[in-house]
This record gives sequence, C-alpha cells and structure tokens, in this order.
Amino acid sequence: MTDNSVSPSEVAALTQRVTGVEAAVESIRKDIHGLVSKFDEKSKTPWATILAGAGLLFTVMTSFVTVVGGVVAWGLMQQNSNIVSSLNDFRATYENNRVVNRQDTNAAFADIKAQQARSVPREEHQQIWLSQANTDKDQQRQIDEVKNQLSSLYGARDFFKDVQERLDRLERRQP
Repeated sequence: MTDNSVSPSEVAALTQRVTGVEAAVESIRKDIHGLVSKFDEKSKTPWATILAGAGLLFTVMTSFVTVVGGVVAWGLMQQNSNIVSSLNDFRATYENNRVVNRQDTNAAFADIKAQQARSVPREEHQQIWLSQANTDKDQQRQIDEVKNQLSSLYGARDFFKDVQERLDRLERRQP
C-alpha cells in the first residue's frame, strides 16, 4: 500500500476510532457540563431546601409552643382552681366572721344602751355636787362660828396656861 489509496477496512477502522473518540469527547463534554451545572447549582441559593427546613422548623416550633402552652395552661388552670377554692374558703370564713362580728357589735351596742338607761345624767350629778358644795360651805361656816365662840370661853388651854404662870411666879418668889 504504497499508494495513497485507503482501503475500506482502514476507513471503517478509522471511522470506528473517530466515532469512539467522538463518543469519548462527548462523554467528557457531558461530564464537564455536569460538573459545571453542579457548580452552578451549588452557587445558587437552594430555596427548596431552605423552605423545606423552614417549614420543618415552623412545625417543630409550633408543636413545641403548643406543648409548652398546654403545660402552662394546665398549670394556670390548676392554680386557678386552687385560687377559686381558697377564695371560696375565705368567703365562707369571712361571712361567718362577719355574722359573728355583727352579733358582737349589736350586743355591745345593746349593753351601751342599757348602761345609758341605768346611768344618771351629768346635769343631775352637777346639781347634787353643787348642793353638796353648798352644804359643805354652810357646815364650815358653822364650825368657824363654834370655834370663835369657844375661843372666847375659858377652856382647858386657858386653865393650863394660868397654872403655868402661877408656877412661874411662885418659883420666882422663893429664894
């Protein structure tokens, strides 16, 4: 094959090789295109993943808030029932104490009214005190008059005074 002619088997072999090379190049091109598209996808914001995660997070948070809210509401209802029970007990005690206090107050007022009915008015006391003061003045006047009358009489004091004077004179006379 010195001439430049190519045999069909060679052409077929070359065609097969070229087809294989073309297939390999196409495969490389597809792989490169796949890598490029993967890089492009990685550089893009994955909204679907973000939205799915946000939805999951929202569901979890909603469930958590619902559970916590339920626990808090249950606790508040328990506390509310305890408070209502305590208020009912307080109301019963208060009502009982109010009735007892009212009875005590009414009894105290009745005692005061009874004491007022038995007591003598102040004006009457003042009249009695004024009368007693006048009586005391009159008696003091009478006592003073009797003293003045007795002082003019010769009494035991005068007698002892005279005896003392006589003794003094007698003692002076004796040498």
